[in-house]
Amino acid sequence: GNEIRKKGATEDNVSIEAVAKHLQESLERVRSYSLPGTSAAQTLRTQCLSVVDELLKAVNDLKIMGQPTRWKSFRNAIKTVRSKEKIERWTRQLHDLRDEYNLQLEEEILTTLDLAKVEQIDSFKILEQSQQDLILTLANALRDDHDQFEAIAEHHAVSIQQLVQQEHERTRALTLCE
Repeated sequence: GNEIRKKGATEDNVSIEAVAKHLQESLERVRSYSLPGTSAAQTLRTQCLSVVDELLKAVNDLKIMGQPTRWKSFRNAIKTVRSKEKIERWTRQLHDLRDEYNLQLEEEILTTLDLAKVEQIDSFKILEQSQQDLILTLANALRDDHDQFEAIAEHHAVSIQQLVQQEHERTRALTLCE
């Protein structure tokens, strides 16, 4: 009676309201984190929000509106006793739904991580194959360049040898003529 008259609600109801509002805010935030294949989690989330709404309505109905008087406190105490079982039932149901929801989210997060891991492995395989293809292409280009270089060097060597031979013959002819 006095607790209700001073605060407008029992401490239990104030505590239940605070926890329910916090859970409601958390569930609303989670909505923005959409995981693939989250239909089971979304269903549980919706059920949690529904129970939270009912619980908050029940707790709000037990608040004294306006100036608390002894008569309002007395009537509210009777309403609180009558509603206690219903509030406890919703609290247990909410606790069970929250636990199931958390397990479902954990399972879906792990599944998503496993899928990401497989995709990452596949991406690394593709990257590795691309790297090997590039190395092979570069090796072939270097071999082709080397082959071309050898052909050019051989051609120049033959040309230089011919020039040396011609110069040798010219010099010999000049030397013999003298």
